[in-house]
Amino acid sequence: MGGKEIKKQYYRLNESEIKAIMDQVECIDGFPCFESRFKILCHAEPYGDSKLLECKEDNPLGCPRAYSYGEIFLCKCNVRNYIASNLKK
Repeated sequence: MGGKEIKKQYYRLNESEIKAIMDQVECIDGFPCFESRFKILCHAEPYGDSKLLECKEDNPLGCPRAYSYGEIFLCKCNVRNYIASNLKK
């Protein structure tokens, strides 16, 4: 996906919704996903048919937003989940 397509998708999102989510959570990294217009994202994939995201980072134990669910790790970052739901990334 080229930069122009990412930019178009970025503007399709409701920025006020994203900022409302950001106001409710803390990000120790300073929301690099939002600041980079979603070019910098952790590796996560949809988990089954649910709206949950499975963390696919090399070291999910090192991520404060990942939590263990049996043998997998799920992402509990509300901003990342919003991005996945609305940008399909």
